[in-house]
Amino acid sequence: HIDASKPVWHQWLSSYMIQRQFDIHDPEILQAIENHTTANTNMTKLDMVIYCADKYDRNRGFDSEPMIKVCNEDIEKGFKDALVDFVNFSKKKNRSIDSSFFEIYKKYVGE
Repeated sequence: HIDASKPVWHQWLSSYMIQRQFDIHDPEILQAIENHTTANTNMTKLDMVIYCADKYDRNRGFDSEPMIKVCNEDIEKGFKDALVDFVNFSKKKNRSIDSSFFEIYKKYVGE
């Protein structure tokens, strides 16, 4: 994990801290925390919920209500949309995307 970009380190640090500070060791909860920034190719519905909650947090400075509504109606569709939104946002901001992301994107969104 040390090779990952620094902005994503918090997903692993958060998992570590929740185990130490709150004595939470449920593997499903820890996995969801560890996947909330980068996702992976084996996302559970809980993983998708936490990923989307992070991406569409109402405090991020944009109107995320339409996306939240989709997630509430169909989390799998909302998750797919979040992946597409991430690519579009990254392109708009001219940010690089880690190559491992595209395997995730291909699995859940398609080509």
